[in-house]
Amino acid sequence: MARGLPWTPEEDALVVEAAALNRQWGHYDPARPYDQRWTVKRLHDVAERIDRTPAAVHKRAQRIAERSYTRFEE
Repeated sequence: MARGLPWTPEEDALVVEAAALNRQWGHYDPARPYDQRWTVKRLHDVAERIDRTPAAVHKRAQRIAERSYTRFEE
């Protein structure tokens, strides 16, 4: 049973993009500033941006088959 607001196509696109970057670069993100390039927080950053919990974003990535196989580290 769904809880909360339904997911929008724009939110799904952000999740897909973050998961794709995780698959491509793993813990490394060359698009970030030099001192912040090593990261495992892409999905967490999406969660903050769209005002959802990191767990909800991770679950959404699983449900739309965009797993990135990274864990959140805060």
